[in-house]
Amino acid sequence: MKIRTLIVDDEPLARDKLRHKLSEEPDLEIVGEAGNGEEAIRAIGELRPHLVFLDVQMPPPNGLEVLRAVRDEWLPCTIFTTAHAQHAVEAFELHAVDYLLKPFNEERLATEKLSTLNFVFLHVVDTVGMLHAAILRLHALIMPVQTLVLTGGH
Repeated sequence: MKIRTLIVDDEPLARDKLRHKLSEEPDLEIVGEAGNGEEAIRAIGELRPHLVFLDVQMPPPNGLEVLRAVRDEWLPCTIFTTAHAQHAVEAFELHAVDYLLKPFNEERLATEKLSTLNFVFLHVVDTVGMLHAAILRLHALIMPVQTLVLTGGH
């Protein structure tokens, strides 16, 4: 099984560079690219990628907003790519697999590809996005109940 991969970045040169580097990996299949957040939301919904390399800083919706928009329907393994370290905590709160700071070098990308391949092969099946979204919805339903019980309804 090849890992269905989507590349999202508003900079064409960054997409080209990442596509070139990822195309060397025989276990990845690049199923599409998107140049902005709206295209990314559509592509994730239509292509159902297992893995998304997602730029954070894009014209609205940004990468974080993209992941929030799709997570109830399909939540792919996401590696955020950005030049801005300040978004890392929020990215991991949205269940990012990793956070690559641009410009990333060959060694960092190779390490990331290996860890991602291991993660995906061990944990991903075609329905993982739907299962993950269902778990998040259940978690959202349970959290208010837990809060109510712990606080005694106050």
